[in-house]
Amino acid sequence: MTNRGITVAEMVIVIGLLAIVGTILIQIFVRSHISYQIQENQTTLQLETRSALDRATRAVKEAESFLPSQTVSGTAYTTAGDTLILRVPSIDTNENLIANTYDYAVYTTDPTYTADADGSTLIEVWESNGAGRTSKTTTLANTVQTFLATYKDTSENTISSLPA
Repeated sequence: MTNRGITVAEMVIVIGLLAIVGTILIQIFVRSHISYQIQENQTTLQLETRSALDRATRAVKEAESFLPSQTVSGTAYTTAGDTLILRVPSIDTNENLIANTYDYAVYTTDPTYTADADGSTLIEVWESNGAGRTSKTTTLANTVQTFLATYKDTSENTISSLPA
């Protein structure tokens, strides 16, 4: 009869191989998790961007005019490359227009509004003078690197700020 045990050398080889395979599996898991996080962040960013654009587009379509400056909810704003001020006809609770009454919407970036050091926060500020909208400030997107409000004049020239 032969004794069929495992030698110390064989045990060291097996443990070494298991350590190598385990390290490779952990690296695969970590890289997959990082890739997932990146994709999730990109998806969130795209959803925030789409939502912000939808809200701003709706407000621009409802707006009667762009304003060069306006005090909205106690803060003075000036339309510039990163700020857009809209004058929107007020509506009542049934969404009927209220004659000669206006609400104001501001879309602007605010680097002090977020704790994130990677960019500014895109905010929407509404001041309502009718019953159909609520005066409030809403965060539309975080870590905004650039927000540029442009429009075309009657000659189709692109303008990034309104004349004073």
